[in-house]
Amino acid sequence: MSITYARDVDYVIFGLTLVISFVIGLFYAYRGRRSTSKDEYFAANRNVNVFAAACSALASAFPGTVLIAFPNDAYFRGPGLWYGVIIANILESITLPIVFVPIYHRLKLINVYDYLELRFDKRVKYYATFVQVMYTMFLMAVNVYVPSLAMAVITGISINWSIVIVGGTCVVYTAIGGMRAVVWNDVFQTLVILLGTVAFFIIGIPVVGGVRNVIDVTNAAERTIAIDLTFDLKIPYTLWSTLIGVYLNALTRSAVGQYNAQRYLIVERVGEARITAAVGQLCSASLLVLYIFGGLMMYTFYAGCDPLTIGVVEREDQMFPLFLAEIFQDYPGFIGLMVATVFSSSLSTASSGINSQALMTHSELGKWLLKDPSPRQTIVFIKLLTALIGFIILGIAFLGTYIGGIIDAVITWSGILIGPILAVFILGMFSKGANSTGALVGMTVSTLVGIWMKIGNTFYPRSPSTRPPLYVNECNTTIWVDEILSTNDPSMISPLAVEGDVIPPSVYQLSSVYYTTLTCCVTWLVAVFVSFCTMPQTESKMNDDLFFFRKQIFPINNRKTNVEKSIENLTEMTDVAKEMKTTD
Repeated sequence: MSITYARDVDYVIFGLTLVISFVIGLFYAYRGRRSTSKDEYFAANRNVNVFAAACSALASAFPGTVLIAFPNDAYFRGPGLWYGVIIANILESITLPIVFVPIYHRLKLINVYDYLELRFDKRVKYYATFVQVMYTMFLMAVNVYVPSLAMAVITGISINWSIVIVGGTCVVYTAIGGMRAVVWNDVFQTLVILLGTVAFFIIGIPVVGGVRNVIDVTNAAERTIAIDLTFDLKIPYTLWSTLIGVYLNALTRSAVGQYNAQRYLIVERVGEARITAAVGQLCSASLLVLYIFGGLMMYTFYAGCDPLTIGVVEREDQMFPLFLAEIFQDYPGFIGLMVATVFSSSLSTASSGINSQALMTHSELGKWLLKDPSPRQTIVFIKLLTALIGFIILGIAFLGTYIGGIIDAVITWSGILIGPILAVFILGMFSKGANSTGALVGMTVSTLVGIWMKIGNTFYPRSPSTRPPLYVNECNTTIWVDEILSTNDPSMISPLAVEGDVIPPSVYQLSSVYYTTLTCCVTWLVAVFVSFCTMPQTESKMNDDLFFFRKQIFPINNRKTNVEKSIENLTEMTDVAKEMKTTD
């Protein structure tokens, strides 16, 4: 099995994609050269049309990591994630327009983490902002690194050069053009993604023998598309993990991930914001399900000869790029289109992440680093800060080799770090009694619980034996498979169970899909308990716009101490006495 490298026309198509993205950034940099407005730079003055905003929301919700990782996951584990994606995104498309978007718009936020300061205090905001910035920089670095694997496999260009070329382009147009450059690049890159997706299925489906053949081959290989009703917290993709775990994990990005939530705040009216949120989630779900099916197409293509096992590729992350190179080898230009598709999904998310992290960082550090700056100085500082953050992300991307499975890493750490933040947002919106002390303690305790679970899972890893087998019985290779595999059937590879007599504690076998659920529940329990034991928030001092319900539904603070009751009675008696004296 040989990899066909890209032809000259493929490089031209891919290079043209980068050039157009860069030109869009230059255009909006020139157009806004006299602007000194932070609202313009970070939110495009909130007057972006709903079509562009929806395209931007779609592009931000469909990063290059999932375009590579979801097909690979379907290849190695089966397509169990497909109904999780559908259910989670449908629930998101309902939750976001009803709960989060109206509150953000009523408060006229650009940085959604300002909500935590308005609802609780600065301590809660600073804590959550720091965690969100650190996590998002890691996430964006992964998002830049993973498509570079595709470039390395398909074109032969090294991963490091891919990061420099593509990541550098993204950083420059994001820094100089601001939000308008990001949004209109997202529109262009969305069109590239859709065009590449159509080409992939039009050419790819006949190559693998049609849809019916894909279903037959994958079903025979224990990669069924049937919904798994098993209630087992160790299994990642079941109906129950979808209804709870995948949904909450998705909200950590779409509801409280600044790089996504910012898309709902660049339109003028709340109705447009609701449409933006719903359309972005539903369209991204459609694309994700299609690429999960692409993973089944890949398995059908390699059904009798797994490239990873025989050493054609070194990492699971390189499987889908290899598949693209194989099926498009007889179609000049299409390899370039698919590379452009992968990198368009990466660029759109990375540019959103860089812009959002610059906003959050400037909100907290700008007033300390600049003393009485002019509007022009502020904008120059923001652009330099944006570029600095972008290059830091690129630096982290060079460490991508040390990252294990993409989906597990992203889901696990979003659950550990962002799950508690999501829980505090939800608690703040639904409970008037929760206070800042409860929120801080809840986030801290739940994060520590999540880290403890991750450490335990590192020492007692989940057994991979639930993965369906891979086969090499049809390989045209000189490798003696039966000598390198510990199995009775040399044509089948099944992951090895845990060695020795060590039985991992069951608590550490919890699937990473449930980590967000775990940290959310711990945060809620601890925050409510601590808020109840300490002084609750005073309702009269809080803006009703901060809450989903205008009336109390979790009445933590309805209790009154004897002292409070005595003071109220004394006040009433004093008022009555004054009225009587006035009457006399």
